[in-house]
Amino acid sequence: MRGTPLDETKQAPENKPLALFDAVRKHADALRASFSAELDAQMTALGGGYVRPASGGDVIINPNAAPTGRNMTSIDIEQTPTRESYKIAQTLTD
Repeated sequence: MRGTPLDETKQAPENKPLALFDAVRKHADALRASFSAELDAQMTALGGGYVRPASGGDVIINPNAAPTGRNMTSIDIEQTPTRESYKIAQTLTD
């Protein structure tokens, strides 16, 4: 199962606030690094260079997707809507 920021807080109760703060700081740093990583990866790809692979997706659902700017190599099938859910969403929005 993919980790979430709150998974890192599964410690003794007295350590939870500190662990949560550390998890938030870690993910905030990764998101800040995404800005330059995106541009660097685009320039590398345009120049024919190698862009490191990584899992993709929403950084809120999958914190491991940050920092962005890497070659998205896979889509998590568990996070991909099914045909049935797509049809339901389509009906709801029409």
